[in-house]
Amino acid sequence: MFKDMWNERLAQSADMAKALKGELKALETKIEQVVDAVVEATNPRVISAFEQRIVKLEREKLVLQEKQGKLGQEGPKPEELLELSLRFLSNPRKIWESGKIELQRLVLKLVFPGHLEYCREAGFRTPRTTMPFAVLGGFCNLKKKMVLPEGESLNTLFDELAAFEEQLKPYAYELEELGL
Repeated sequence: MFKDMWNERLAQSADMAKALKGELKALETKIEQVVDAVVEATNPRVISAFEQRIVKLEREKLVLQEKQGKLGQEGPKPEELLELSLRFLSNPRKIWESGKIELQRLVLKLVFPGHLEYCREAGFRTPRTTMPFAVLGGFCNLKKKMVLPEGESLNTLFDELAAFEEQLKPYAYELEELGL
């Protein structure tokens, strides 16, 4: 399932790279047109305005080139990127029951995006969970299809899992000791 989602994300990146390439070509064409206009212009104010336009277009070009460079980078494989995250998601209770306060804080931080609300009369309120847990909670429904929560995308899910991974890396050894 994750590999299919990952492959879909890679396909989206390839489409974005093609679109950026087209935008870069169009921008270069505009720059050439403005440079040609500067060569033909005689009025100093017009020349100054064209030069400012060229500077603005060159900045846009640099931004697009930077975006294109980031898309072209070969990232880690999904197994490498998400290994700790998926091990954590497989059994967060085992980590909680380890009794180590730093691991318990980590579990709270990764499961709940905000503070837990408490009501004196009713006790703890129903908490919101982070997106990976919301997606996993969808499997408990009778419907057996994978559907992301409304308004969410695959990129958001993978970004959150990557953030999980970064937060779990310092605790990798301890997680291994727990059998995760």
